[in-house]
Amino acid sequence: MSDLTVLVVGEALTDVVIGADGAEEARPGGSPANIAVGLARLGVATDLLCRIGPDAYGDELRSHLEQAGVGLVPAISAGPDRTSTAVARIGPDGAAIYSFDIDWDPGPISVGEVRVLHTGSLAMVLEPGASEVSAALSAATPSTLVSLDPNIRPSLGLSRDEALARFEVAIGHAHLVKMSDEDLEWLYPGASPGEVAARMHGAGVRLFVVTLGACGCFLSTAEWSGRMPAEPTTMVDTIGAGDAFMSGLLYAVLSKDGDESVRTGDLRRRTVEGWARIALRSAALTVGRHGAQPPHLAELRTRTQTQTQTQTQTQNAS
Repeated sequence: MSDLTVLVVGEALTDVVIGADGAEEARPGGSPANIAVGLARLGVATDLLCRIGPDAYGDELRSHLEQAGVGLVPAISAGPDRTSTAVARIGPDGAAIYSFDIDWDPGPISVGEVRVLHTGSLAMVLEPGASEVSAALSAATPSTLVSLDPNIRPSLGLSRDEALARFEVAIGHAHLVKMSDEDLEWLYPGASPGEVAARMHGAGVRLFVVTLGACGCFLSTAEWSGRMPAEPTTMVDTIGAGDAFMSGLLYAVLSKDGDESVRTGDLRRRTVEGWARIALRSAALTVGRHGAQPPHLAELRTRTQTQTQTQTQTQNAS
Protein backbone atom coordinates (compact mmCIF):
# COMPACT_ATOMS: atom_id res chain seq x y z
CA MET A 1 0.00 0.00 0.00
CA SER A 2 2.98 2.31 -0.40
CA ASP A 3 1.15 4.28 -3.09
CA LEU A 4 -1.52 5.40 -0.61
CA THR A 5 -0.87 8.87 0.72
CA VAL A 6 -2.43 10.64 3.68
CA LEU A 7 -1.53 14.05 5.07
CA VAL A 8 -2.43 14.40 8.75
CA VAL A 9 -2.37 17.95 10.11
CA GLY A 10 -2.27 18.55 13.83
CA GLU A 11 -0.54 18.23 17.14
CA ALA A 12 2.15 15.83 18.24
CA LEU A 13 2.67 16.06 21.98
CA THR A 14 3.82 14.17 25.04
CA ASP A 15 1.21 12.44 27.17
CA VAL A 16 2.26 12.56 30.81
CA VAL A 17 0.20 9.66 32.14
CA ILE A 18 -0.58 9.47 35.85
CA GLY A 19 -1.94 6.05 36.72
CA ALA A 20 -4.64 5.22 39.22
CA ASP A 21 -1.82 4.30 41.63
CA GLY A 22 -0.14 7.70 41.19
CA ALA A 23 2.76 6.39 39.09
CA GLU A 24 3.82 8.81 36.32
CA GLU A 25 5.03 7.97 32.81
CA ALA A 26 5.70 10.10 29.70
CA ARG A 27 4.56 8.72 26.33
CA PRO A 28 4.37 10.11 22.78
CA GLY A 29 0.82 11.21 21.91
CA GLY A 30 -1.52 13.74 20.37
CA SER A 31 -4.59 12.57 18.46
CA PRO A 32 -3.34 13.51 14.94
CA ALA A 33 0.08 12.01 15.69
CA ASN A 34 -1.54 8.82 16.99
CA ILE A 35 -3.63 8.55 13.83
CA ALA A 36 -0.57 9.12 11.63
CA VAL A 37 1.30 6.38 13.52
CA GLY A 38 -1.69 4.05 13.23
CA LEU A 39 -1.89 4.57 9.47
CA ALA A 40 1.85 4.10 8.95
CA ARG A 41 1.85 0.90 11.03
CA LEU A 42 -0.91 -0.38 8.75
CA GLY A 43 1.23 0.26 5.68
CA VAL A 44 -0.29 3.55 4.53
CA ALA A 45 2.22 6.17 3.33
CA THR A 46 1.48 8.99 5.76
CA ASP A 47 2.93 12.42 6.45
CA LEU A 48 2.29 14.47 9.58
CA LEU A 49 2.45 18.26 9.62
CA CYS A 50 3.07 19.25 13.24
CA ARG A 51 5.25 21.31 15.60
CA ILE A 52 7.78 19.63 17.88
CA GLY A 53 10.15 21.44 20.25
CA PRO A 54 13.96 20.99 20.55
CA ASP A 55 13.80 19.26 23.91
CA ALA A 56 13.94 15.72 25.31
CA TYR A 57 10.21 15.20 24.79
CA GLY A 58 10.61 16.38 21.19
CA ASP A 59 13.50 13.99 20.54
CA GLU A 60 11.39 11.10 21.80
CA LEU A 61 8.42 12.16 19.66
CA ARG A 62 10.51 12.42 16.49
CA SER A 63 12.00 8.99 17.13
CA HIS A 64 8.56 7.47 17.79
CA LEU A 65 7.09 8.91 14.58
CA GLU A 66 10.07 8.01 12.43
CA GLN A 67 10.20 4.43 13.76
CA ALA A 68 6.54 4.02 12.78
CA GLY A 69 7.35 5.23 9.26
CA VAL A 70 5.57 8.58 9.50
CA GLY A 71 7.01 11.31 7.28
CA LEU A 72 7.46 14.57 9.20
CA VAL A 73 6.46 17.76 7.40
CA PRO A 74 7.92 20.76 9.23
CA ALA A 75 5.57 23.64 9.96
CA ILE A 76 6.42 26.83 8.11
CA SER A 77 6.51 29.07 11.19
CA ALA A 78 9.47 28.99 13.57
CA GLY A 79 9.47 25.95 15.82
CA PRO A 80 8.32 26.17 19.45
CA ASP A 81 10.82 26.34 22.31
CA ARG A 82 9.14 23.38 24.01
CA THR A 83 7.13 20.32 23.08
CA SER A 84 3.41 20.47 23.89
CA THR A 85 2.15 18.22 26.68
CA ALA A 86 -1.10 16.62 27.81
CA VAL A 87 -1.46 15.31 31.33
CA ALA A 88 -3.72 12.24 31.40
CA ARG A 89 -4.96 11.06 34.78
CA ILE A 90 -6.21 7.45 34.70
CA GLY A 91 -9.17 6.65 36.92
CA PRO A 92 -9.97 3.29 38.54
CA ASP A 93 -12.15 2.44 35.49
CA GLY A 94 -9.24 2.98 33.07
CA ALA A 95 -10.70 6.17 31.55
CA ALA A 96 -8.43 9.19 31.07
CA ILE A 97 -9.05 12.83 32.08
CA TYR A 98 -6.82 15.37 30.29
CA SER A 99 -5.27 18.79 30.87
CA PHE A 100 -3.11 20.52 28.22
CA ASP A 101 -0.13 22.83 27.62
CA ILE A 102 -0.24 23.30 23.84
CA ASP A 103 1.55 25.43 21.24
CA TRP A 104 -0.15 25.37 17.81
CA ASP A 105 1.12 27.89 15.24
CA PRO A 106 2.00 26.00 12.04
CA GLY A 107 1.89 28.98 9.67
CA PRO A 108 0.38 28.59 6.16
CA ILE A 109 -0.35 24.93 5.31
CA SER A 110 0.25 23.54 1.81
CA VAL A 111 -1.70 20.33 1.17
CA GLY A 112 -0.84 19.46 -2.44
CA GLU A 113 -2.13 16.33 -4.15
CA VAL A 114 -3.03 13.72 -1.52
CA ARG A 115 -5.76 11.10 -1.40
CA VAL A 116 -6.73 11.93 2.17
CA LEU A 117 -6.38 15.08 4.27
CA HIS A 118 -7.13 14.38 7.92
CA THR A 119 -7.25 16.77 10.86
CA GLY A 120 -9.02 17.37 14.11
CA SER A 121 -8.58 17.64 17.85
CA LEU A 122 -6.71 20.66 19.20
CA ALA A 123 -5.40 21.71 15.77
CA MET A 124 -8.92 22.46 14.59
CA VAL A 125 -9.83 24.81 17.46
CA LEU A 126 -6.67 26.43 18.87
CA GLU A 127 -5.52 29.69 17.31
CA PRO A 128 -3.50 30.83 15.53
CA GLY A 129 -3.25 27.43 13.86
CA ALA A 130 -7.00 26.78 13.64
CA SER A 131 -7.43 29.46 10.98
CA GLU A 132 -4.60 27.93 8.92
CA VAL A 133 -6.20 24.49 9.21
CA SER A 134 -9.53 25.91 8.05
CA ALA A 135 -7.84 27.50 5.03
CA ALA A 136 -6.15 24.19 4.18
CA LEU A 137 -9.49 22.34 4.30
CA SER A 138 -11.12 24.84 1.97
CA ALA A 139 -8.18 24.61 -0.45
CA ALA A 140 -8.21 20.78 -0.71
CA THR A 141 -8.53 19.49 -4.27
CA PRO A 142 -11.79 17.81 -5.42
CA SER A 143 -9.97 14.46 -5.55
CA THR A 144 -8.93 14.65 -1.89
CA LEU A 145 -11.01 12.92 0.77
CA VAL A 146 -11.32 15.29 3.75
CA SER A 147 -11.60 13.52 7.09
CA LEU A 148 -12.26 15.04 10.54
CA ASP A 149 -12.15 13.76 14.11
CA PRO A 150 -13.05 16.63 16.48
CA ASN A 151 -11.80 14.92 19.67
CA ILE A 152 -12.46 18.26 21.41
CA ARG A 153 -11.76 18.53 25.13
CA PRO A 154 -13.57 20.99 27.44
CA SER A 155 -10.35 21.17 29.51
CA LEU A 156 -8.79 23.38 26.80
CA GLY A 157 -10.73 26.29 28.21
CA LEU A 158 -12.74 26.95 25.05
CA SER A 159 -16.44 27.59 25.41
CA ARG A 160 -18.73 25.01 23.87
CA ASP A 161 -20.19 27.62 21.54
CA GLU A 162 -16.73 28.62 20.30
CA ALA A 163 -15.64 25.02 19.75
CA LEU A 164 -18.93 24.17 18.01
CA ALA A 165 -18.68 27.16 15.69
CA ARG A 166 -15.18 26.17 14.56
CA PHE A 167 -16.18 22.54 14.15
CA GLU A 168 -19.23 23.37 12.06
CA VAL A 169 -17.15 25.55 9.73
CA ALA A 170 -14.82 22.57 9.24
CA ILE A 171 -17.57 20.04 8.50
CA GLY A 172 -18.63 22.17 5.55
CA HIS A 173 -15.44 20.89 3.84
CA ALA A 174 -15.55 17.29 5.13
CA HIS A 175 -16.63 14.02 3.52
CA LEU A 176 -15.97 11.81 6.57
CA VAL A 177 -16.52 12.78 10.21
CA LYS A 178 -15.84 10.53 13.18
CA MET A 179 -16.58 11.63 16.73
CA SER A 180 -16.82 9.96 20.11
CA ASP A 181 -19.96 9.81 22.20
CA GLU A 182 -18.19 12.25 24.57
CA ASP A 183 -17.63 14.72 21.70
CA LEU A 184 -21.26 14.39 20.70
CA GLU A 185 -22.58 14.98 24.22
CA TRP A 186 -20.41 18.08 24.74
CA LEU A 187 -20.97 19.66 21.33
CA TYR A 188 -24.65 18.68 20.98
CA PRO A 189 -25.92 18.06 24.53
CA GLY A 190 -29.03 15.93 24.67
CA ALA A 191 -28.99 15.11 20.94
CA SER A 192 -29.03 11.53 19.70
CA PRO A 193 -26.47 10.24 17.18
CA GLY A 194 -29.24 10.17 14.58
CA GLU A 195 -30.14 13.81 15.18
CA VAL A 196 -26.51 14.89 14.88
CA ALA A 197 -26.13 12.70 11.79
CA ALA A 198 -28.94 14.60 10.07
CA ARG A 199 -27.09 17.83 10.84
CA MET A 200 -23.83 16.42 9.45
CA HIS A 201 -25.43 15.18 6.24
CA GLY A 202 -27.16 18.52 5.80
CA ALA A 203 -23.72 20.14 5.83
CA GLY A 204 -22.46 17.74 3.14
CA VAL A 205 -20.79 15.02 5.21
CA ARG A 206 -21.10 11.69 3.38
CA LEU A 207 -20.15 9.25 6.16
CA PHE A 208 -20.70 10.05 9.84
CA VAL A 209 -19.46 7.74 12.60
CA VAL A 210 -19.84 7.92 16.38
CA THR A 211 -17.69 5.64 18.55
CA LEU A 212 -19.58 4.36 21.58
CA GLY A 213 -16.81 2.78 23.65
CA ALA A 214 -17.70 -0.72 24.77
CA CYS A 215 -21.01 -0.42 22.87
CA GLY A 216 -19.32 -0.29 19.45
CA CYS A 217 -20.17 2.43 16.95
CA PHE A 218 -22.96 4.22 15.11
CA LEU A 219 -22.72 4.56 11.31
CA SER A 220 -24.72 6.93 9.13
CA THR A 221 -24.98 7.96 5.49
CA ALA A 222 -27.67 10.03 3.82
CA GLU A 223 -29.43 6.77 2.89
CA TRP A 224 -29.15 4.54 5.98
CA SER A 225 -27.86 4.29 9.54
CA GLY A 226 -27.17 1.56 12.08
CA ARG A 227 -25.00 0.33 14.93
CA MET A 228 -22.25 -2.26 15.18
CA PRO A 229 -21.07 -3.98 18.37
CA ALA A 230 -17.55 -3.61 19.71
CA GLU A 231 -15.10 -6.47 19.40
CA PRO A 232 -14.47 -8.36 22.66
CA THR A 233 -11.25 -7.35 24.39
CA THR A 234 -9.59 -7.05 27.77
CA MET A 235 -9.50 -3.33 28.59
CA VAL A 236 -6.27 -1.89 30.01
CA ASP A 237 -6.88 1.80 29.29
CA THR A 238 -8.73 3.91 26.73
CA ILE A 239 -5.83 6.14 25.64
CA GLY A 240 -5.65 6.21 21.85
CA ALA A 241 -8.67 3.95 21.30
CA GLY A 242 -10.58 6.49 19.24
CA ASP A 243 -7.43 7.34 17.27
CA ALA A 244 -6.86 3.64 16.52
CA PHE A 245 -10.46 3.41 15.33
CA MET A 246 -9.88 6.41 13.06
CA SER A 247 -6.64 5.10 11.56
CA GLY A 248 -8.21 1.67 11.14
CA LEU A 249 -11.20 3.18 9.37
CA LEU A 250 -9.08 5.24 6.96
CA TYR A 251 -6.87 2.22 6.28
CA ALA A 252 -9.94 0.12 5.51
CA VAL A 253 -11.35 2.75 3.16
CA LEU A 254 -8.07 3.15 1.29
CA SER A 255 -7.26 -0.56 1.13
CA LYS A 256 -10.55 -1.12 -0.69
CA ASP A 257 -10.14 1.98 -2.91
CA GLY A 258 -13.17 3.42 -1.19
CA ASP A 259 -12.07 7.05 -1.00
CA GLU A 260 -13.98 7.98 -4.15
CA SER A 261 -17.11 6.27 -2.80
CA VAL A 262 -16.88 8.31 0.39
CA ARG A 263 -16.34 11.55 -1.56
CA THR A 264 -19.34 10.90 -3.79
CA GLY A 265 -21.58 9.37 -1.14
CA ASP A 266 -22.00 6.07 -3.01
CA LEU A 267 -21.84 4.05 0.21
CA ARG A 268 -23.24 0.52 0.33
CA ARG A 269 -24.12 -0.62 3.83
CA ARG A 270 -22.27 -3.92 3.65
CA THR A 271 -19.11 -2.17 2.44
CA VAL A 272 -19.16 0.48 5.17
CA GLU A 273 -19.85 -2.11 7.86
CA GLY A 274 -16.80 -4.01 6.64
CA TRP A 275 -14.69 -0.87 7.05
CA ALA A 276 -16.12 -0.28 10.53
CA ARG A 277 -15.38 -3.86 11.55
CA ILE A 278 -11.69 -3.28 10.81
CA ALA A 279 -11.78 0.02 12.73
CA LEU A 280 -13.40 -1.65 15.74
CA ARG A 281 -10.77 -4.39 15.62
CA SER A 282 -7.99 -1.81 15.59
CA ALA A 283 -9.51 -0.09 18.64
CA ALA A 284 -9.94 -3.40 20.48
CA LEU A 285 -6.26 -4.21 20.07
CA THR A 286 -5.29 -0.76 21.36
CA VAL A 287 -7.39 -0.75 24.54
CA GLY A 288 -5.87 -4.12 25.41
CA ARG A 289 -2.49 -2.51 26.18
CA HIS A 290 -1.12 0.57 27.90
CA GLY A 291 -1.10 3.90 26.07
CA ALA A 292 -1.74 4.93 22.49
CA GLN A 293 -0.28 1.88 20.71
CA PRO A 294 -2.26 1.25 17.51
CA PRO A 295 -1.73 -2.15 15.90
CA HIS A 296 0.68 -3.08 13.16
CA LEU A 297 -0.76 -4.63 10.00
CA ALA A 298 0.39 -8.14 10.98
CA GLU A 299 -1.45 -7.88 14.31
CA LEU A 300 -4.63 -6.72 12.63
CA ARG A 301 -4.47 -9.54 10.10
CA THR A 302 -3.78 -12.15 12.80
CA ARG A 303 -6.78 -10.98 14.86
CA THR A 304 -8.94 -10.99 11.73
CA GLN A 305 -7.93 -14.57 10.98
CA THR A 306 -8.63 -15.60 14.58
CA GLN A 307 -12.04 -13.95 14.56
CA THR A 308 -12.91 -15.62 11.24
CA GLN A 309 -11.88 -19.04 12.52
CA THR A 310 -13.92 -18.57 15.70
CA GLN A 311 -17.00 -17.55 13.73
CA THR A 312 -16.61 -20.55 11.42
CA GLN A 313 -16.28 -22.94 14.36
CA THR A 314 -19.37 -21.42 16.02
CA GLN A 315 -21.40 -21.75 12.81
CA ASN A 316 -20.27 -25.36 12.32
CA ALA A 317 -21.13 -26.23 15.92
CA SER A 318 -24.64 -24.87 15.51
